[in-house]
Amino acid sequence: MDKMKDKNCDYKKMFGYPAYFFNGNMFLAVHGDKLFLRLSEADTAEIKKDRPSVAAFEPMPGKAMKSYMSSCQNPSTQTTRLSPNGLTNQ
Repeated sequence: MDKMKDKNCDYKKMFGYPAYFFNGNMFLAVHGDKLFLRLSEADTAEIKKDRPSVAAFEPMPGKAMKSYMSSCQNPSTQTTRLSPNGLTNQ
């Protein structure tokens, strides 16, 4: 995530883990071994069609954060990557 330091966003800790904010809004963060990001409802629906491991982000069980999705798998083992054109399989 060091590459994000050069972008027009702010780095802070959230839940004790790295998080990135744009205009004061968190859009990408790590929590434990999960990567989570903020998505629109349309993007969430599209992603969930093909990726059953994607679920609502819950920093505590039963406490989902609206618009934030996380992978139930460790991001380092996934072949899906976030690119400027959206999610891609590599």
